[in-house]
Amino acid sequence: MFGKKDRLSREETDRCLEQIRARYDHLITTYMAPISLKNEFESRYSYALQMRMGMELFLKGEVETVEELIQEEEQALDEAERQADELRRGGGKPKKSFADKVVEDMEAKIKDYPSRSVHPDAALEIVKLYGALQQFERDFWGAVENFLLRIFPSERNGLLAQLDQELWNLTYDRNRDRDNRDIPMALERYVMMLETDDYHYDLLGETQNCIKRVAFWLHDVRNSIDKAEELGFSEDRINRARAELTAMIEDFRLKDIKKA
Repeated sequence: MFGKKDRLSREETDRCLEQIRARYDHLITTYMAPISLKNEFESRYSYALQMRMGMELFLKGEVETVEELIQEEEQALDEAERQADELRRGGGKPKKSFADKVVEDMEAKIKDYPSRSVHPDAALEIVKLYGALQQFERDFWGAVENFLLRIFPSERNGLLAQLDQELWNLTYDRNRDRDNRDIPMALERYVMMLETDDYHYDLLGETQNCIKRVAFWLHDVRNSIDKAEELGFSEDRINRARAELTAMIEDFRLKDIKKA
């Protein structure tokens, strides 16, 4: 694909992009690497398009980058397996892999958040994240929205309207007549994929999209509260709401998942 010619064809570019994204998906699902790695690639690609960079050189560098990341993870996994074998031969207990520890650490942090009824096969992170967001909507959003409207009245039909509409999409129960389950609009495509084998390849991407939508919303609301505080406005209830937003961002590992 990468030769002496100066330009890649559209088909070659699309094929290379698909391969890079697939390798990031492999990195994320196999080694529990952060989703932000793939998001950062997409940001670099968007920037490259804006700057009209040569795609052959750019994509060649991106292929090398993702393969280096995978190689590092493979080496770490091989080392962990080697140590586990030594322990087994010595009669000791095998150590847990890094990926296992990451998963266990996150599950421990999110276990006390409420669960949202989504689907029997839904990822725990989705079930807990959407449950946490629904609880935040019930406990804090009314107060936060009124507070921000007082401080930023010009945003009534701007950012605040967008935040309110997106929260509705993320939390409002829409009854599905065929199984009498309530699922928010933001999760309808995700649930459809869980129920349809043909969508198995795209499920990871949709899972990431569902997580990103909540992450973007949490960051936008917290940023708005921070701007109000910079102007000298603060209330105890709003401070508690901000603390809850921060806890969710940290516990669900959403710190780096924000709008470019």
